[in-house]
Amino acid sequence: MILCFSASAVVFDVLMFANHHKIRIARRNLAITAIVTMLSAYLAGVLIIIFFMGGDLQYALTFWGAWTLVGGILALAIALPIIIALEKANVRKIKGDTE
Repeated sequence: MILCFSASAVVFDVLMFANHHKIRIARRNLAITAIVTMLSAYLAGVLIIIFFMGGDLQYALTFWGAWTLVGGILALAIALPIIIALEKANVRKIKGDTE
């Protein structure tokens, strides 16, 4: 299953590269981030069903892909308010103990 999530992460990274990895409060950037997150979550679910659970393509594209898409939406609902709060607080880099 890790291979499916890895493929999904590569797709996420490539699509976010098109947005220059900007996750900002601007509507355009938030919309792109939301769409990319949902697409990669959906892709992970489809790949898991097809390659590891022996499901058929129709089941993967409808039922299981939809459930992982819901998981991606929940991840957005949790992560975006945190990102927005950090942006408003001007947190750019978390410094470790060694710095």
